[in-house]
Amino acid sequence: MMRYLIISSLLFIWSNFTFAQFAIVSDKDGFVNIRGTKDFGDNVKEKLDNDQFVYILEAKDDWAYIFYMKNSQLVRNGFVYRDRLKVINDFSSIPLVSTKEQEVVFTKGETTLTVSAKKFYREEHDFTFYKENTEQIQYIDGLPYMGTDGEFPNSEYASIEVKIGSDQFTFPAEAIRNLYEVRLADTKVNYDSNNDTIYIQSMNSDGAGAYEVIWRVVKGVFKDRYIASGF
Repeated sequence: MMRYLIISSLLFIWSNFTFAQFAIVSDKDGFVNIRGTKDFGDNVKEKLDNDQFVYILEAKDDWAYIFYMKNSQLVRNGFVYRDRLKVINDFSSIPLVSTKEQEVVFTKGETTLTVSAKKFYREEHDFTFYKENTEQIQYIDGLPYMGTDGEFPNSEYASIEVKIGSDQFTFPAEAIRNLYEVRLADTKVNYDSNNDTIYIQSMNSDGAGAYEVIWRVVKGVFKDRYIASGF
């Protein structure tokens, strides 16, 4: 399942959070109220279920200002009480153990993750250009794409491989497609031991096409990815 959080602006104003970042909903009731203002008045816009990804733009006092999606690609925003969220970066880190030009490897215990990139070859892809600007790319392989602002990319993901004990699998092609201008040095991996969940995230760009992506592996199975972009 693919999800996109398209964000028009980022506010880097924090108290305990250093940067804008991904989080998941985690509430004892199984859901959280999204509010139009940061108070407990008659201002509930809707509810989000536990484990839903959100993107925190600002956290101040007891409230977090978030962007999120629900049931569509439409991005919404609102306020949520911040202790109803679990920040991905707060989970245990799986450390980086090897760095090559086009590969990074993370290992902890019996778990190893290998993230690889490769050069972008134009002849391997199809392009659709804007009618009003035939030099600017609108779609790559018929899809919206991340990483450039209409220019040809220089790099793309080659694979993400996960090995847990004797079990090993590679992410499906759709999990890494349309993601370009890969910056492997910005890859991070976290592990939620209580729910046996691995999170892999990175910020990639050529400058103008900056985006953040996060993948989730639950109990040794790839589940989904979310993207935040436009900042």
